Amino acid sequence: MESKASRVRFLIGQGILALFLAAFPLYRWWASVAPAPFGGCLLHDLLRLYCPACGGTRALSALLRLEVVEALRYHAYLVVFCVVGVIAETVAWVRFLGKREPILRLPKWVWILCAVLLLLFFLGRNVLLVCFGIDPIGELSGFWTLLRT
Repeated sequence: MESKASRVRFLIGQGILALFLAAFPLYRWWASVAPAPFGGCLLHDLLRLYCPACGGTRALSALLRLEVVEALRYHAYLVVFCVVGVIAETVAWVRFLGKREPILRLPKWVWILCAVLLLLFFLGRNVLLVCFGIDPIGELSGFWTLLRT
């Protein structure tokens, strides 16, 4: 059985998630017009590598437009994470509406696995870029192509 406090926490969390999704277009606009010190990524700009989050904003934007292939091109890890998140949200709502505890607690190993997979994604994407010139985002391949020639 669940407590009233857990139902309230769940609804507050869902409200925060809804606010984030509603504010995302404003953030996307700000990221496109912000001056250089407020936008950009130091790893991207200085080392010409993609950080673990590079392409995430564009991927989420593409997902919200239901352009899954484009979202995968920008940030495949985020797309998979969002799919798992939608499944978890669905399960949580079913549990909530069924008067059961809506919060699913994941074991520590799941969070560690997520971090390791993100690290592997980060390394793999940059190895493909630097060693083979494969750049799905298309921003840095020119730099690395010039260095290889």
